Order: sequence, then C-alpha cells, then structure tokens
Amino acid sequence: MISTTGLDVAKIKKNVIAYWMQDRLNWPVKVISAARASSMGATAGSVRPVRGCVVSAKFVQGRSLDLAEQILGLKPGELAMGAALLRLNRLPNASEFDLAGYTNAAAYPGYPPGLGSNQWVLTADIPATVEKIAGPGQTL
Repeated sequence: MISTTGLDVAKIKKNVIAYWMQDRLNWPVKVISAARASSMGATAGSVRPVRGCVVSAKFVQGRSLDLAEQILGLKPGELAMGAALLRLNRLPNASEFDLAGYTNAAAYPGYPPGLGSNQWVLTADIPATVEKIAGPGQTL
C-alpha cells in the first residue's frame, strides 16, 4: 500500500469517485485467473462479490492476457490458462476502498512491478458482473 501520511485522503477519494464516473473506461474492474474464476463459479454474465485490487477498465480491456499480466504486475504465467474480467455493478463509496497508487510500484511481496495502471483496493465486497471469460491466448 502507499503511504498517505500528510495527504487529504477524503479529498483524494472524492476525486477518485469523480474520475470513475467520468467515463465507462475509467470504471473499476477486477481481473482474476481462470482457475480463481472457476472456483468462484464465475460464468459470463454472472454476478459475484469481489474485493481486493481493481483497476480502470481502460488499462486491461481488449489487451492480451500476457500484456494484462505485465500491466497489472502479476506473476508471469498467472493468466496463462485464461482470465475473467469483472466490472463492478456499482462504485464503491469512500469507506469501501483504499488508495494503492500504480502497479509499476509493486505493493505485495513476490509480485513484480507492473507496466503501470492505476489501482485501488476494495475493502468490502462489491457485486461485479463477469463481463468476459478469456481463454489462453485471448484478450480481455
């Protein structure tokens, strides 16, 4: 996570929510591996609760799985067997997410820095629709 010492977090979160609302491509999405999607019972069009890291759709939508891995800073091969793209059904309110900076600064041990995408961490379950299931070699 990023250090928020000295920052007006409430104002930043207000600006983040305004950013999400500006454009459909800014809307937060979650990318998960095919194995995780299967374990959640996620099928195209189904609604599942999500939490954890999310990014703006424009950084991953339409990208190859290899490139999405690199953008997000996932472990190499994490999406090799496929992935699911889940779009939040509603925007989180300020108490339901934390600021996380950009993926080019790895936030978790064992994960490489990404090519760079904004990211936030959902701290509450938010319903999301499985917008796409991508098989190996396909795009999100």
